[in-house]
Amino acid sequence: MNMTKLIILVVVFTLNGCASGGSTAPAAPAAAPGQCDVVGTWVGQVPSGMLMGRVLTMVFMENNTAQGTCQNITLNSQWQRNGNQVEVIDVSATPAFASCGPELVGRYTLEYSADCQSVTAISGEDQCTHRRQALHNFRAARQ
Repeated sequence: MNMTKLIILVVVFTLNGCASGGSTAPAAPAAAPGQCDVVGTWVGQVPSGMLMGRVLTMVFMENNTAQGTCQNITLNSQWQRNGNQVEVIDVSATPAFASCGPELVGRYTLEYSADCQSVTAISGEDQCTHRRQALHNFRAARQ
């Protein structure tokens, strides 16, 4: 199976300037691991931590990069995928301190709905505290 790089952009939006509101994708029956494609635009709310309730927009591109935006914060990341497991690495951010840096790899399980229109990220291992708070149990809907 080919490894695919993936970026989870929602990771480090630690400023208070993010918009609040929006809807969280409802839980649905799960798709088989590796069945759903993450490429596209995803929108959801952070479930806990400093960013709780903030709307995050993530765009996953076919070139193995992704970009997350939340008002005046932009995070660029890379990801690698094997089935429903992903590893996330931050590449850069504006402002720069919003990045966890490339040395802190986050590992997550992606649980998709049966129709592949919503996803929940479940933390496996991530030493970056603010990324883990933003992504563990994060639900997003495909736009």
